[in-house]
Amino acid sequence: MKKKFAYPFLLLFLIILILLPTLLSTSFGKPFFVRALQHKLHATINIEKLQLSWLGPQKLENISFSNPYTTGSVETLTSNVPFWSLSRMSDTFLLENGTFSFPSYSGGKLERINAKVIGKNIQATGVTS
Repeated sequence: MKKKFAYPFLLLFLIILILLPTLLSTSFGKPFFVRALQHKLHATINIEKLQLSWLGPQKLENISFSNPYTTGSVETLTSNVPFWSLSRMSDTFLLENGTFSFPSYSGGKLERINAKVIGKNIQATGVTS
């Protein structure tokens, strides 16, 4: 009797696990992803559109963020990494059309940034003001 009772829960768990990236991409699941990202980056983050999949690519659109040192926005952030390696932040991410300002550092600003981020290495082009 106990086994028959456990099978539906096991099946439900497996379905949720298989659909996890898709669920996190919905308006219901996005807040869970955003909260985890905020905790990891110690910043306030807003993401308008999120497209996650198990094998990639991962795509985030219209991102805004702020912490005590930096505020900014990025039109598109993409990565061809699988979902399970997103938390490492050591793989390649492409940023398109970003703007960053640094209020605690004399208010400098970088605009129209396109960058390739590989771990802690950044290759970027943009305009300063």
